[in-house]
Amino acid sequence: MTSSSAKNKIHTSLFIVFLMVSMTWSAGINEIVSKYESQSELSDNTVFGLNSGCDTITRTAGTPIFVDPINGSSTWSGTINCPKNNLSQAVSAAISGDEIILQSGNYHDNVTVDNLDDLLIRAADGAKVVFDGTKSITGDMAATWGVADGSGIQTVTLSEPGWQLFYNYDEQVPARWPNAAFSDGSVFDRDNNWAHGTMSARSIDNTDNDGNGIPDVGCFAGEELYLDGSTWKCVDYGNGVMEDDSTCCGNHSGLVAAGINPVGAIAILNVASFRSYSRTVNTWDSVTGSFTYDTVPNWKIKEHAYMLEGKRELIDVDGEWWFDSSNNELHYKTPSGLDANNLDLRVKTQPYAITVTNSDGVTIQGIDFFGTTINVNNCDGCSFTNSTLEYPSTSKRGLGIAGEDVDDRWATRFYRSTNSFVDQISIAYTDGTAIEFHGSAGQSNNNTINNSYFHHIDWSVTDLPGLMVSVFEGGRDFTFSNSTVHLTGASATLSLGDAPQVWYNEVWGTGYLQSDGAVVQMMQEEQTDANIAYNWIHDTDKYGIRMDGPIGGSNNGRNATVHHNVLWNVSGALMVKGDYHEATNNTVFGGDGGKNHIIVLYENGAGNENSVIWNNAADSIAAHRANDIWNNPLQDGTFGMNWNGYTNGYDASIQARNHHSCAVYENGSLYCWGRNNYGQLGLGFTSNQELTPQFVDVGAGKTIAMMESSGSGNQASGILTQTCAVLNDGQLLCWGNNDDGQLGIGNTTSGGVWVPTAVDLGSGRKAISIALSNGASCALLDDQSVKCWGKNNKGQLGLGNTSSNDVLTPHLVTFTGTSKPVKLFGALTAFCALMDNGSVACWGGNNEGQLGLGDLADRNTPTYLTLPADRRVTTMDIGKNFMCMSFDDGTVGCSGDNNMGQLGIGNLPDELTLTFTQDLGGYAFSVDTSQHGACSLVDNGSMICWGYTVDDVFGVGYTGTFTISYVPSLFPLIDSTRNVATASVGYTHTCAILDDQSVSCWGNNVRGQLGLGNFSSNSVYEPDTLTSLDSLRKNTVEQQLVDPNNRDFRPKWGSQLHVLGAGAYDADDSSPWTAGTTWTYTALSNPTVGCTDEGALNYDSNAEFEDGSCYYITIAPSATSAQLSATTPMTPITITATTSYVTNSSSQPFDYGSNNVHKDSDIAIDRNGNSHICFRTSSGTGNLYYLTDVTGSWAWEPVHITNTANVGTECNI
Repeated sequence: MTSSSAKNKIHTSLFIVFLMVSMTWSAGINEIVSKYESQSELSDNTVFGLNSGCDTITRTAGTPIFVDPINGSSTWSGTINCPKNNLSQAVSAAISGDEIILQSGNYHDNVTVDNLDDLLIRAADGAKVVFDGTKSITGDMAATWGVADGSGIQTVTLSEPGWQLFYNYDEQVPARWPNAAFSDGSVFDRDNNWAHGTMSARSIDNTDNDGNGIPDVGCFAGEELYLDGSTWKCVDYGNGVMEDDSTCCGNHSGLVAAGINPVGAIAILNVASFRSYSRTVNTWDSVTGSFTYDTVPNWKIKEHAYMLEGKRELIDVDGEWWFDSSNNELHYKTPSGLDANNLDLRVKTQPYAITVTNSDGVTIQGIDFFGTTINVNNCDGCSFTNSTLEYPSTSKRGLGIAGEDVDDRWATRFYRSTNSFVDQISIAYTDGTAIEFHGSAGQSNNNTINNSYFHHIDWSVTDLPGLMVSVFEGGRDFTFSNSTVHLTGASATLSLGDAPQVWYNEVWGTGYLQSDGAVVQMMQEEQTDANIAYNWIHDTDKYGIRMDGPIGGSNNGRNATVHHNVLWNVSGALMVKGDYHEATNNTVFGGDGGKNHIIVLYENGAGNENSVIWNNAADSIAAHRANDIWNNPLQDGTFGMNWNGYTNGYDASIQARNHHSCAVYENGSLYCWGRNNYGQLGLGFTSNQELTPQFVDVGAGKTIAMMESSGSGNQASGILTQTCAVLNDGQLLCWGNNDDGQLGIGNTTSGGVWVPTAVDLGSGRKAISIALSNGASCALLDDQSVKCWGKNNKGQLGLGNTSSNDVLTPHLVTFTGTSKPVKLFGALTAFCALMDNGSVACWGGNNEGQLGLGDLADRNTPTYLTLPADRRVTTMDIGKNFMCMSFDDGTVGCSGDNNMGQLGIGNLPDELTLTFTQDLGGYAFSVDTSQHGACSLVDNGSMICWGYTVDDVFGVGYTGTFTISYVPSLFPLIDSTRNVATASVGYTHTCAILDDQSVSCWGNNVRGQLGLGNFSSNSVYEPDTLTSLDSLRKNTVEQQLVDPNNRDFRPKWGSQLHVLGAGAYDADDSSPWTAGTTWTYTALSNPTVGCTDEGALNYDSNAEFEDGSCYYITIAPSATSAQLSATTPMTPITITATTSYVTNSSSQPFDYGSNNVHKDSDIAIDRNGNSHICFRTSSGTGNLYYLTDVTGSWAWEPVHITNTANVGTECNI
């Protein structure tokens, strides 16, 4: 066994009077150990008996090469019992196809695998293998720190260069200005912990009359002329100069006030938006606060920021350091004035632990890295799996090198490699990229990163490849999947070459240290065949998924597919730029950073004319980066079934019904006004009318989820109105007319019910939505069922019968087939349901063919109607005796009575089936019906109507005669500068919410239903603005999701997202997909240092790094005795030839001559205090025996019973 080198060893003697020999463990011995001592060191398969016999043992070709840095030897062959002690020796002994197995320990190799194919390098099962690229200053380098100077800075001379400093394995900050720390994350705070330039640009007259190529107008003194694209401007300074802005921002007062002379320092310069460079400061002007540097290859005139490193004078806070590469001196300001000689300080001394070159199929598996990493060159099919890398790479600025060559940076990289597979790794705490794949499309392709975790990536973002990103691929067909990325500095996170495949990832908190950028960045040539799907991207001020590049020319971005992604709190979540793209089923919500959530860019007369924008759910979708959709509509024929906050956000926030109106405020409260003869306003009393909005009390702390008032009937036949509201907790309240039991409260009430009253929907049931008719009500419940109640003379309750008897409580409606209802619609004497498969079922009165069933027969059960082929319903509404639907292609179809042009098909007879209206002048987002007409909102922001203009319900201006328009041609006289966000067309009046959130109403005002504070028998013939309303509720995507705070992004059942099939999830998905890694990251940082050898007496199971403190039981034999030595005290035990130290009944005395004590005897005491002894009965010819007390009493057994069966010459435990 290996002898301990620990100091102050305490010796204890054990005299052994029987002969011990080497042995090969028999099945019987193993059975005893494994049965009774499963946790002992002898049962641990990572501990082996090693001895001098290994010097002659050879390894059979094709068997694994074992490495054990603690118990191995560089001269041994690498068998399981005779392992090598470092990877370099193992690689030297390996041939193609070999397997190298590493036992637990801390490795300091720097090895190159060259021309070895199909080599597997892996950690042993259960082993913790760490490659450490750092060295202890006082230990490994045996260096001594000098005495601290007056500033508390100590200096030490290193035996070799070190360019990253660690204290207790935590990185220390290089000396910098402005100051920042790793511990509080301020190194990622560009606004406050970087300095800023004064850069501003002034526009000038670009006239060039003299033809010299520059404007005739010059710049002011101190300014420079700069060509910004094709426009000349005057700027504060040019490339190669930085003028410090001491007034800008941050936790400092400027460079001049700091008293720092920056000459010779390294400036990290973010002067090109998404690119940053490091340069040595050449000159300094303390008057203007400007310094010069060698020019950089890219330079822009916005948002300049910088920081300084690389001078001893910048050390001013505890933990900062600077390395002088001219003399290998390290300068460090210790925490709290401690003596650096007493601190665990380490420096990074190597960039790579393992380099693979000119070798295919190499696998590195289960190995962790601290302060070092891997480098793979020219490999096909190499794999890197199950590994934790912390501080794997950093810049060379610590060595005083500025302006690093991007092709010669020390980073985790694969160069000109194909079919690489990186799986279940974590990379954390880098200064620079996380991982890079270099090479052209033909040199680097089909590489994959899967199920991996990247965080704290790049706190300086300088001198990086490509667009300067976190994960880089220069080739094509890269797959990045099931991974998690967060807290990154670079402007772009994933730039993965041509045709990237990015699936099931979660990314957030990106781009902290540069302007512009995106999480998934695709330049125009990279977009073809890209597939970005099933990702969660959130909480970043960068673009989310960006198809970038200029519009125009033959090199436009084309044919990217982006689908089923969820993005929230992203500044410009989805940028669709170019053409022939597909962006479908994406869910986007939350903060937008002043940009549209989905940007389908159309600029300079081109863009996305042939793209497909379908089934998306976003709070804002438009063909502009920030402006609204009405002035920036998507291109005709490219979109459908999207939920867009611009056009859908105010749906159901206001309702115009029978002589009264209601609105839901921003805080979820309900206000109603107009006629109140049955208490339909819910105010607790009846009245002729209320002229201004009145608060409806639905209960303390309760808010309105949705509300509905019946719109059936007309002024001539009487106003019979009930109102219902679904609350935020799913409770259903109803009030108003109850002549037919339509309130569902178990009775009829001739005078109405004046206050909101709860409806019993059944045990545990909640309401999703409500639809009302003249005397009947139907509710969609949370179990996807429908219950109806009230009047049933036309079969409008869908219960399979008609009856003159009212149904006073909710009764279940049965639908045929497996589809379920998602939304209900009420008519005069009928109801319809939109089903989850896109079909529509209707029941009730059909005397004018209004249900579109092809006949005039009433229905008392839900009956499916025939929809236009390949069309999906987006909205529908049912008028007095007709019905209209809007479809996914922006068309509208109607059926039923057409005597007043209400079908919009021309002066034609009634239609018993759905028939398309004539041209609407644009894409219709919705349709809403009046008593004898209808209106649609079109994508250009207009509202177009058709039918009978009685009471000027269409707001076209009264000309003395109410007219009929048989085709869509009527436009309300709304301010031409405004667009209609939503409208509610009542039976005789209309209210609309405009794009400035104002509300206008027009039409009949006999009961003050317009909310203007008055009433009149004459109609209001043009839209008039209500001034008595507070801000109305604007619905959002987030409100329609099940539980977005807990990552349940399915649409709520019955929400408009569900109706449209918009978003990344299905409402009925019982097992919704998730994104990001499938394992839990465990940090390697701040490791416990101690003995990592499980075979040692002081093994520390929590230790991650070896400190050389391991000690062992050893035997020093002589002719007559064996001395047992350990580093802890032991009670001396003596065994004589006839007396055992065992005192129980199973003890066995042994009688051997003193000359039989063998030099290779072995005794061991395991970590549980149990003894293990091997011995032989006589010299040369006796049997081998094993003696142990692991069972609690002593037992021994023969290993071999014949002389000829004995194997080996040594006895080892």
